[in-house]
Amino acid sequence: MKNKITCIIVDDEKEAREGLALMVSKIEDIDLVGVCSNGIDAIYSINEYNPDLLLLDIQMSQINGFEVLRHIKKHPAAIIFVTAYDQYALQAFEVHALDYLLKPFSDHRFYDAIDRAREKIGHRRGRAEIQALLAETKKNERHKDSVYYTKGASGEKIVIKTGGNIHLVPVEEVRYVEAYDYYIKIHVHSNYFLIRETMKNMMVKLPENIFVRIHKSYIVNLNCIAEVENTSATDTKVILNTGEQVKVSRTYKMELIERFK
Repeated sequence: MKNKITCIIVDDEKEAREGLALMVSKIEDIDLVGVCSNGIDAIYSINEYNPDLLLLDIQMSQINGFEVLRHIKKHPAAIIFVTAYDQYALQAFEVHALDYLLKPFSDHRFYDAIDRAREKIGHRRGRAEIQALLAETKKNERHKDSVYYTKGASGEKIVIKTGGNIHLVPVEEVRYVEAYDYYIKIHVHSNYFLIRETMKNMMVKLPENIFVRIHKSYIVNLNCIAEVENTSATDTKVILNTGEQVKVSRTYKMELIERFK
């Protein structure tokens, strides 16, 4: 069974340990990972296994149950005290014990406490899963590719976030943007950045006074255009100041011409 509840029993009486172990063994979704006869062994076992459920005696030689709780790294989700003494009940709940079983107790009383423990452990696991998911989401957001435009005292920049790194690229160094399957290539100098983005979103993010779309697959920096050339009655291309040639589609040709008026 997946996601079994891990459990440790701590009691200095052999008969009590064996009785609790027998009762726990009958519960299908509980995995008994440790049985301890004293507080010192309990501290080591709890820190090692980090159990979900702790069945803990109180009065033990050397180290009692409360001292065990003070010396472990992390409290289990459900702590059930199992003791023959009723005078510790208030103290038990002050350390957030789920239940206090007073020996001798009935099977019904024991399994009722286990049901409550199962519910509490389920809630903690649910919260832990949500927290883990949120943490993973935040982590992914930190490393998610993105690009945006910013203008400040240091000038106009295209901020490119990719592979966990952030690049601040002056606008004038971005020659053109090219569609590349489900990605885009942002061409800068003799290099390019490959980003998971759409051309439509890029047109919204880039400053419209500097960039123009000339093709479904190309957005060009107006300041990088050296020449617009009609190669035929229907075909047009732009030649960049680097010598690169980029095709202009008929759909966007008029917009390009308007930008140069």
